[in-house]
Amino acid sequence: MSPATPQPASRHAATPQARVPRETTDQARACWAWDKVKDGVDKDYVNLVKSVPTLIMSSGLIQTLAFLAAKAEKNEAHRRLLADLGDGKEPDPLIADLVASPSPRLRALTEEVLAKLRWLRHFAPMMQKESRGD
Repeated sequence: MSPATPQPASRHAATPQARVPRETTDQARACWAWDKVKDGVDKDYVNLVKSVPTLIMSSGLIQTLAFLAAKAEKNEAHRRLLADLGDGKEPDPLIADLVASPSPRLRALTEEVLAKLRWLRHFAPMMQKESRGD
């Protein structure tokens, strides 16, 4: 027996807790995306979630977030997606932080955002609220 593994005093002592499997990174992203859309989203948000990955791939993460920030004042879907992707951070400090980031960090963050958007693309259409009057 290894000294690092404590043993019960008797065989009638409580058994060790069963191991809980660790959540994978992809499962964590799925949970994150589900939390963002579980209360429902509108059609504009669904369409935006579908188009933003292409915009990131063609223009870059910083430029895409700046675009969302510019539109956020007048468009709820842009405001909500920007808040979701920034995990609630205000746009100005978020973008300033990214601009000051070294290239490897920016690439990693871009990949992470794209991975989260893949899950949003799956869940958002499922949770789309029916528009009234259609």
